Amino acid sequence: MKSKLLTLLALGIATVSQAATYNVYITGSTAGRSSVHTALTNSLPGATITKDNAAIGSASKANFTGGTFNGDTYNVYCSWSGSATGIGSLVNNSNVAFMTAIGGTTENPTTTPTFNHAADITFSDVFQSSTNFSAVTLNDFTTIVLPFLFYTSEGSPITNVTPQLAQYLYIVGTMPLALFTGNSADEGKGVVACGRDNGSGTRITTMAETGVGAFSSLVQYTPTLTGANVAINGVNIAGDGITVTHTATTTALIVNQPIRGSIVPAGTKVATVIDSTHFTLSNAASSTGLITDGTLRGGQNAAAHTNSGNGGANSGGIVAGYVAATTVGLSQGGRTPCYYLSYLGVADGVTAALDGAVQCQYNGVTYTAANVRNGLYSLWGYLHLMTRPDVTTGPEALAAQLVTALDGLPGTSGLQLSSMRVSRQADGGIIVNEAY
Repeated sequence: MKSKLLTLLALGIATVSQAATYNVYITGSTAGRSSVHTALTNSLPGATITKDNAAIGSASKANFTGGTFNGDTYNVYCSWSGSATGIGSLVNNSNVAFMTAIGGTTENPTTTPTFNHAADITFSDVFQSSTNFSAVTLNDFTTIVLPFLFYTSEGSPITNVTPQLAQYLYIVGTMPLALFTGNSADEGKGVVACGRDNGSGTRITTMAETGVGAFSSLVQYTPTLTGANVAINGVNIAGDGITVTHTATTTALIVNQPIRGSIVPAGTKVATVIDSTHFTLSNAASSTGLITDGTLRGGQNAAAHTNSGNGGANSGGIVAGYVAATTVGLSQGGRTPCYYLSYLGVADGVTAALDGAVQCQYNGVTYTAANVRNGLYSLWGYLHLMTRPDVTTGPEALAAQLVTALDGLPGTSGLQLSSMRVSRQADGGIIVNEAY
């Protein structure tokens, strides 16, 4: 792989006689998108960034237009579909839906117009050999290490997920909470699996590492959520600690929506919605008067869930919402209450935790960068940059630059290869004490 990288870098710094304009189309890993967006921002000075989420790291589609690299102008269109799905798109040279807008705006992901185009570059959390797409052998350049984590619902007593627990849960779909806690009093309480579709590298890596099997058919559930995860700004809480005045949020609050923050007790909800800028709390806040923006956040409730079989969400951002939602009053298979459990990349995990989810250990080890680097924490894979053998000049040069940029600044999602004391040669494979 190192020799391939040297070849790619050599191609990337080749000069051309005249400045050119290139349109480049990128797809693939949602777990790696935050790091790739950072690399593109740093690599294309002057680019106008248009996205479908206010947080660029969570955008499912993002366009970087008018930026320059090596004297050439680049318009880069990103549409994140999942690792295996992206490999399939590149192997089959099939169309991907990219966002049309280029005006530097934040677009509505459900209404913004799209156009179809084949991808030039895909990013993947997994090796091509971990997918079903082998008709064309892609150029594969390893960029950074991507760790993954398990998260569970707010209030869940789950603290650790072992390979055996994951095998039970994701093959069956539900299981007694007592097997996670070792407490017989939890036998009547449940744990419900949710997660990604089978085009997801996050799913493939997690199932390979836990022994469930990269290609195994799973049973996962899709929650139905009410409310929205929103920051509540301009907050002023009346002296009774119950009545809240605020500036309008981007999404209207609803009754029984979770309200989270250090000044309200756990389990606080919206008791009544008075109007667009006034509501009451179910529990009194510990502080009153004018409160700093972002002190309160509105969350989501899981009203129900349906069995999706081997299906799942097409984005880690969606799954982050699942495990962040409250599950009070939910039951499954006669077990009440029940809690969701799922797997996420680091950036989506940060979002989930902000909105109420609880991070778990994996196999008794807490996720830290040092634990990954030294081989203690084993739920991780590599972020691969892949191109077709017939990749053209513009995309090839940008690919070389992105390999360099990611290694220099891996972002919040990943770790530098050069920092690793261990490596592995396959998804879920044996970890050896050799630097990559």
